[in-house]
Amino acid sequence: MLKSMIIVFCLCALFSTTLGYVNYDDYNVYRIYLDNEKKIDAYSEIEDLLKNLNVFGENGLQKSVDVMVGPTDQKQFLNLLEANKIDHQIFIENVGNLIEDPVRYSTRSGESFNWTTYHNYDVINSWLDSLAVAYPGVVTVFTAGYSHLGAEIKAVRVAFNSSATKVAVIEGGVHAREWIGPATVTYILNEFLTSNDSSIRATAESLIWYFLPMCNPDGYNRTFTVDRMHRKNVQVVEGSNCTGYSGGNGIGTDLNRNFGFNWMSGGSSSNPCSVTYAGPAAFSSPESRALRNVVDQVADDLVLFLSFHSYSQLILLPYGHTASPLDNYYEQYSVARMAADALEAYNGTRYTVGNTAEILYIASGSSTDWVKGTYGPRIVYCFELRDSGQYGFLLPADQIIDTSEETILSLVTLVEQMFRLDTLAPANPSNGTTGSDATKNSYTISLTTACSLLIYLVRNYLVS
Repeated sequence: MLKSMIIVFCLCALFSTTLGYVNYDDYNVYRIYLDNEKKIDAYSEIEDLLKNLNVFGENGLQKSVDVMVGPTDQKQFLNLLEANKIDHQIFIENVGNLIEDPVRYSTRSGESFNWTTYHNYDVINSWLDSLAVAYPGVVTVFTAGYSHLGAEIKAVRVAFNSSATKVAVIEGGVHAREWIGPATVTYILNEFLTSNDSSIRATAESLIWYFLPMCNPDGYNRTFTVDRMHRKNVQVVEGSNCTGYSGGNGIGTDLNRNFGFNWMSGGSSSNPCSVTYAGPAAFSSPESRALRNVVDQVADDLVLFLSFHSYSQLILLPYGHTASPLDNYYEQYSVARMAADALEAYNGTRYTVGNTAEILYIASGSSTDWVKGTYGPRIVYCFELRDSGQYGFLLPADQIIDTSEETILSLVTLVEQMFRLDTLAPANPSNGTTGSDATKNSYTISLTTACSLLIYLVRNYLVS
């Protein structure tokens, strides 16, 4: 009997370690350049032919796409690129080499929460709960909602100053494989609570802050237990069959296409196995509804909303469904540009600033588009954190602190510049069809904004 039990135990252990986690050995990430419509159309046909290509990222300025390709498809993929004269290069060779054993990403008994490693969902939640005990009267931890599988989505309210009335919301972890997002959000939260730096203290005390570091717990858990490259939540669409898909493709809804503003109006998919599947309806996922619950509560006082993703080193302005600029585009651009400059000054990391649809790709149904288009807070950005592609979503843990340090410095500058604008009253929401026809909102352009606009024009149009 004992011998049989040992055999069963060993088989279970073997199954969990060898079959339970997707193997990305010999998978490569290629950066391909699509500089004309003919190449774009050709690549679309390649995607249709090779069903399990995994898009890592796109760059509208470079007109490039980063694609992960499995070993069995690589020869055909490269032949098709050559046949269509599509320039390309290997950006990450053997993705499997960058994926570490997820078991090590858990805090051992007695070890304090830190930012030298990535932590799993349970460890992060335990740390969040501890903050309410450690900082009574300042920190409130509450449940914003529950995931598809019933996991808590925790929110943390931080309020130092009883005279502060305006609100900022910071969210991360919407895309499961982007581990640097939750790590950076928790780092900022910790600095707000513990730092003695006068500029960080002023930033922390100037607003009421809401942090949601883990907006997609089921997907995040899946990256630790099944598939490191999983992107979406884990909702299975009835009647769909995504067997054989992995990485960004496969089961689940892309939560950053599921928000209810211009939902499914571009850059989203109705294919349940697609990396950008937007769900059967806006807010069909409980995770997107959880974030909506928090924003709805604070909408009247909301002046700042930040979403943290990776990778590409970008500060993105709404909207994603159109390249037409916001009504207060140059105001938002000037603040973001100064924030990016402060970030670069720390360690030389350069971020590009601009409209999502213009410098990244068309994408409708994002959290930032929904917040800006529905409630109209003055400042709304999506940070695409490190790096620019060397590691992609697999940013090493030894870059967490540097990434977070430079980001919080940019946040300090961002808030300082935001307070220098003529008012912090929430603006009326834009209709998302901005440009010369938009007359819904009007703003006084400050001297700082005007100077930043001049710098923008010189950098982009007058310098060869």
